[in-house]
Amino acid sequence: MRPLQCTRSLRARHARGAILLDGLIAILIFSIGILSVVALQALGIRHSSNSQYRIAAALYADRLIAQMWASAGNPAALAHFASGGDAFAAWQSMLAADLPGSDTHPPAVVVNGAKVTITVSWRLPSESDVHAYTTTSEIVP
Repeated sequence: MRPLQCTRSLRARHARGAILLDGLIAILIFSIGILSVVALQALGIRHSSNSQYRIAAALYADRLIAQMWASAGNPAALAHFASGGDAFAAWQSMLAADLPGSDTHPPAVVVNGAKVTITVSWRLPSESDVHAYTTTSEIVP
């Protein structure tokens, strides 16, 4: 009977090692899952702040188009809204106060007859990419 007891104790030692290994693998898988959730949350926050600036750019572009529509009775007034015009300079200073990096990447307003194209660019301090929002409208009196 002696050899049988030796085999049982040997099996018990192997079983304890396997349970310990199973526990370590479970902790590793759980840790990878938690780190993935944290990374996903950080990415969501980044996209959320990015959408905030895209919405601000769209609102500023719409504001300029609304001002152009208000002066649509005078087609020559649209030149003041084009890049370099008086109304453009005032709009650009408001834009630079709200969008980071829009002063180093200035917006462009192109007036081609009644067709107006506005491009607003910005760059976040933590990123190297330049983001842009472009809209086109037709201003008809």
